[in-house]
Amino acid sequence: MEKSHASQAAGASPDEFVIRPAVAEDAEGHLRGMAVPPQWHGRGIAQLLLDAIEKHLAGRGCTRISLDTTEPLYRAMRFYEKNGFQRTAKVADFFGMPLIEFVKHFPPR
Repeated sequence: MEKSHASQAAGASPDEFVIRPAVAEDAEGHLRGMAVPPQWHGRGIAQLLLDAIEKHLAGRGCTRISLDTTEPLYRAMRFYEKNGFQRTAKVADFFGMPLIEFVKHFPPR
């Protein structure tokens, strides 16, 4: 998928980054996972991956994207908020850690 574009822009192997989108319902997409290895932090890779997944899901008619993250990942939470995601009131338990939901809405295409 678009993962290769982010990898090519970074000069890295596509296998070094993880991105797992899913279309949950007709107009809702869910980002099931996104990871950038520490050696690639600070190079804009997460932004490239998020842009690619938003484009991918919006192209499939999604007007809402949700994702979950854990409290220890403060840097990730700030990144998602900077990119228009808002924390919801939904909090689940993930092996003893709070799993926090974030959502972002898009206008219909």
